[in-house]
Amino acid sequence: MTPEQIRQLRKSLGFSQEKFAQLLSVSWTTVNRWEAGHSGPTGMAMRILMLLQGRLRDLDFKATLADPRGQDPMFVLYRLLSQVYSSRSTHDRVQGVRTK
Repeated sequence: MTPEQIRQLRKSLGFSQEKFAQLLSVSWTTVNRWEAGHSGPTGMAMRILMLLQGRLRDLDFKATLADPRGQDPMFVLYRLLSQVYSSRSTHDRVQGVRTK
């Protein structure tokens, strides 16, 4: 993911570097370094960025951002990941996987 793509994702959420960092569980200086091209995201932060990039095209997710709670990074993360986990649960039900 390029520095410009990271900056564009952050700005499309309307987040400062500090709020964006909270969403990704990194420091704001890390986000600053990514956007400046001095380093790049890896691991879970990269996965969240990829999910965000895909979901920002989704009208339902865009409605989440319009919600007043959409300025809370943890609310955005919850909404982003809830579809991932609900999709997995649906898949497990179709496959007959039992959960506790």
